[in-house]
This record gives sequence, C-alpha cells and structure tokens, in this order.
Amino acid sequence: MSGEDLTLETVETWTVANLKEYVKKRGLPVGLSGTKKVLAARAYVAWELQLPVINAGRSRQGEKRPYGTTP
Repeated sequence: MSGEDLTLETVETWTVANLKEYVKKRGLPVGLSGTKKVLAARAYVAWELQLPVINAGRSRQGEKRPYGTTP
C-alpha cells in the first residue's frame, strides 16, 4: 500500500478477517463487540499514522517480562 492514497471507504470494503488481522498486527485492540465500521476506522487510522507491524509474540500492552524483572 505504500505510495497509495487509501480512503476509509476503501478500507470499509475489506473483510472483517482482514481488518482484524491488520489492526491486530499493529498492536491495536480488535475488540469483541466492535462492528465492522469500528474495525475499519481503527485500520484506517493505523494506516494514516503509519503504525508499524509489531513482531509476533509481542504487544504494546501487557508485554511479558522474565520473572523477577521490573519495567
């Protein structure tokens, strides 16, 4: 998608599965009761802010630390 102008209307055409994957890979909450429009908005904002893909096994919230260490 680099170099493209992405619109919210375009993102709203993505499947729910694709929206969830895109949002989740950027460490944003998917939500259990979120509608497709909410997911599309989250995905669009993530694209606008150019949020990077987070490495598998890591997330922004609740990052696991070895036992006995402090943040």
